[in-house]
Amino acid sequence: SVRYPAIWHVDSRQQRTMLNSPNGRLIPKSAETVGGIWTHAGGLHIACDVRYNAQRIGATLTDTVALGVSSWFTLQVNRDHAMDRDGLECALSLWFNSTLGLLCHANHANRSQLGRGRGSRTMLKTLPVLDVRTLDEWQLDAARNLFTELKNADFKPFYACAVDEARTTLDERFLIEVIGADDHAVESLASVRFNLAQEPSICGTKQPWVPSSNRRLT
Repeated sequence: SVRYPAIWHVDSRQQRTMLNSPNGRLIPKSAETVGGIWTHAGGLHIACDVRYNAQRIGATLTDTVALGVSSWFTLQVNRDHAMDRDGLECALSLWFNSTLGLLCHANHANRSQLGRGRGSRTMLKTLPVLDVRTLDEWQLDAARNLFTELKNADFKPFYACAVDEARTTLDERFLIEVIGADDHAVESLASVRFNLAQEPSICGTKQPWVPSSNRRLT
């Protein structure tokens, strides 16, 4: 029988980069159900639940069209071929994996457990996110180029954002190259990373992971 590619669950040991391969294969119960379900497949997948003190990515692009299952929600950004669908997906993946994306998720999700933000597909509908549809062509080009350069970068868990070279690079280049922000915004976001790393709802029961030169534990 035909097996359909899926990204089945969050695996922090394997899913360390923004680009991943499907880790599951779905077997339909009947041929009649395939058509409707497969229309929800796509290349961009968003994490509903995020374990900040273990999980490394909040969104992933798969190297082939797949269905998000369980912890992953497949997001179809646009069906209008007049727009740069690839650029839109790259921009969103960069956003969700940046410190700004982490901040928005942590502020919006149910944080009943330390070190974890629980969400749902309903929550994702109201989650604050960069409106990539408003980006100019040069910004989408920059997002696509930046994703291409960083798609295989090895990220640390979110709670280590203050010492994560890959996430720092993503933050700085996303602000400057895609958003068009200045150095002041970059400095401000560095402060956000430092404070998030010490937030109990982010690090959970683990010791805050911040630069040793200015370590300030709470």
